[in-house]
Amino acid sequence: MRIIEVIVLTLVLLAAEFLTWFTIYNKSVTVAYDGLIGEYTANVERVSVDFETELAINAADTTLDYDWSGELTEEGLNIVGLHSGVPAMSIRNNLTENPVNFYTLSELFDNAVGGGYETDDKNVYTIYGERQGDGSVQLSAQKLTSIVDEQFSLAGFEGIILIRDSGRLVYSTDLIASQFIRDKSSLPKGSAETITVEWGSKQYVLSLRKLSGTNYYLGGYADFEEDAAKIAALKRDMILIAVLLGVITMVLFVVGVYLSGGIGIKSNSTTYQIYIDPDGRILKANKAFREEYPEVPEIREKVAYYEENEVYAIKVGLGSEEDVLTCTINKRSNGTILLQANKLNVPYGSEFESEHRETMETTYNSLIEVKERVLVGVVYLESLHDIKTMFGRGFSENVHNIIYNKLKERMRYVYDIDGYTFGTLYPDGKELPNVIRDLPELVTRLNQVVRVGENLVNIRIKCGFALSDKGMESNDYAYVMMAADAALQRASEETGDGAQDFYLYQEAQKRLYSKYFFKIDIPQMLKNGDFDLEYQPQYSVKQNKIVAFEALFRAKKRVQLKASTFDIISYAERSGYMVMLGDFIFNMGMRFAKSIEGTGVGVSLNVSPIQLMQAGFVDNFLKLVRKYDLQPDAISLEITESFLMTTFDETLKKLQILRANGIGLHLDDFGTAYSTFLYLKRLPITAIKIDRSFIQDISVNKYSELITDMMLNISNKLELSSICEGVETLDQLEVLEKLGCDVIQGYLISKSVDGERARDMIGKFKLDRKKLAATAADESNS
Repeated sequence: MRIIEVIVLTLVLLAAEFLTWFTIYNKSVTVAYDGLIGEYTANVERVSVDFETELAINAADTTLDYDWSGELTEEGLNIVGLHSGVPAMSIRNNLTENPVNFYTLSELFDNAVGGGYETDDKNVYTIYGERQGDGSVQLSAQKLTSIVDEQFSLAGFEGIILIRDSGRLVYSTDLIASQFIRDKSSLPKGSAETITVEWGSKQYVLSLRKLSGTNYYLGGYADFEEDAAKIAALKRDMILIAVLLGVITMVLFVVGVYLSGGIGIKSNSTTYQIYIDPDGRILKANKAFREEYPEVPEIREKVAYYEENEVYAIKVGLGSEEDVLTCTINKRSNGTILLQANKLNVPYGSEFESEHRETMETTYNSLIEVKERVLVGVVYLESLHDIKTMFGRGFSENVHNIIYNKLKERMRYVYDIDGYTFGTLYPDGKELPNVIRDLPELVTRLNQVVRVGENLVNIRIKCGFALSDKGMESNDYAYVMMAADAALQRASEETGDGAQDFYLYQEAQKRLYSKYFFKIDIPQMLKNGDFDLEYQPQYSVKQNKIVAFEALFRAKKRVQLKASTFDIISYAERSGYMVMLGDFIFNMGMRFAKSIEGTGVGVSLNVSPIQLMQAGFVDNFLKLVRKYDLQPDAISLEITESFLMTTFDETLKKLQILRANGIGLHLDDFGTAYSTFLYLKRLPITAIKIDRSFIQDISVNKYSELITDMMLNISNKLELSSICEGVETLDQLEVLEKLGCDVIQGYLISKSVDGERARDMIGKFKLDRKKLAATAADESNS
């Protein structure tokens, strides 16, 4: 029996190991191949852009010594020194319609004589055409070899080829290239593309890209044998590793079974069973818990309030040595409570952003010490959250990586700041003026359609750049980043036709950027007590009373700031002070919630994405809830739908723990992002807030009424509360009542008020419809 068990378990382990190995093998080989092919594709991009630039320069250079010139008229083609000829109709059309063409003289017309051109049927000429007012076309030509041989880098290719979109080979630096193109089906359908081709016993790569504004493709080819050999060697090494691992696994497993005395040895359970009384004192616990926490006398959370079959997070330990456990509870008939708990191994957040910001700052500071100038950039992938929502996380990561690689081709240093924003640095040197000059081209290239597998995706990117030099007020990293961010914000505000996708900040134009460019001493203002919260009531129409308040951040009126509340919050998020400001908001909001405890009125707090993504956010928030000893559901958090839809996987676990601990969760701005039933099904939210954009014209716009009705039905079917924001008129209220809306928020009830006024409104405020109707009538008559 022992032998059978050993054989079965060994086979299971080997199967699992094989699946793991095959996944790694497949990814490794694919990544290696794609990496090599990607290099060739990037190279042909650079070569073709250089070629296009050279053509544009030569076409505009009137002083260039052309090899010949001529004129295309209705009668035919006249070339200086040659007799007239009549080209084929297709050639005539090409010369008339396209500013650049490539032909030999013998292709232009037969039997060309005179001027020493009688036998010139080998040279391919670049022919520049300029249409005249009388319908004729002035032609100028230069040998293609003068560009390719003298001013052109092959960028790692053995040779280049020029192909018409019909598949006709126009030019190649080697006869071997003529074997690579069979017909136009071999040409790329999108942008640059690289394929492998066989010729004889050898393997080549061929990279092609269509030249902008022409009917021609430029390509490069190279021997792929050496690279193919590397991939084959990688395959052999991976297979050898798999065989060795299999042998080692079998040996170790058999030896381990032998030494342990047989199959079926069990380790101590990692599930803790803890019996407590209603006050949290531990009555008894299983061996696993007592061995791990021998001196813990009690569970400090008030688990008597918790519901059975729900998952909660609790902390156990002494002093700073505390662990977080996830647990379910079972309330027993004798009044005691059984906790089934496990250690929580899922991190609360990610420090990814701060780590990369710190790295970028360190690099900048080291560069500015030895360089006179550094170009700093901020690149925001505006459409990435839409792509992630529509196509999934894996697809959006591929797009993210494509943009990252494009930036790496032009910028010396590139940093992934938060998954949606890149930071770039380019130090002083002879190339810096060219980099600055080519910023429009870079941004245009970033905004090109990208290919992911078989899919083509439109990209929207906004950029801001700042040149840190002697002209800047300060070369401090924070100041320069603020300048680059101001340029980004300016570009982000521009939409529609003619909108600019990037700006380069100029210190001389600082006044123009003033509304984006300000610095607030948030720590000092917090110390001075310059900030406060106001509370806007949420009113139940059916119960005819206030049921909750939304806490809204405000700067006190005595503070003179040329910045709105939104500006302050945005600056705090960019400058790293949002966590500090968020702690103030949470403390003030929970203190107010404690002051109205027992009234049945809750408080909702807005949480910034920066806060929610911080490591330890859930733990710190629950500490504050315990500090103020708040009842379950006294506090709710408002999370914007657009942010949640783009960070779903990262935040779902956090939201589940918060909800399990009695925190209400409101999905704010509902309907303005990509709401899906799948998200709503999985999210532990308690309410949706229908955005004011649907409410403002609901009494006169049937579409707004229809959409709002649909969203209210969704919330009703999912047994979620719904809150309609921005209700300002009696007409809006009447439509919402007809649709079945209960809770409303807006100026019809009240603007936000201070804490004292808010407490006074509880239980006293009633909606006076007659007074509202009379006021509306007076306004209408006036």
